[in-house]
Amino acid sequence: MLQLEDDSRKDGNLIIFPPADRQTQEFHLHTMMQDIAASLLMDFEKWVLQAESGGTILKTPLDSQASLSSEEVIKAKKRRLGRAQKTIGDYSLLAGSPVDANAHYSTALELARLTGDYF
Repeated sequence: MLQLEDDSRKDGNLIIFPPADRQTQEFHLHTMMQDIAASLLMDFEKWVLQAESGGTILKTPLDSQASLSSEEVIKAKKRRLGRAQKTIGDYSLLAGSPVDANAHYSTALELARLTGDYF
């Protein structure tokens, strides 16, 4: 037991479940997995929002094939908000929230129409 205590001081990520039946342990593991998934989604959202506010140009594979002139860079910056909304919608759908995804996709569609970001 002393060895376990010494190891837990070195690594603060040790989680111990209380002794319980299988159903209770499955409940604890399910809760932990939900916490991990929520943490990942929050990090994904931060990355997308940083890309949106940081002036990063979100490009599609079609955009990547052509070199961007100064006029195309201006267009790409206008398209950035719509593309960021689409990316957030993708993450919402992956997270199992189709209602949120639909709201983000609708916003992305309107922004794409306004900026001419379609073909």
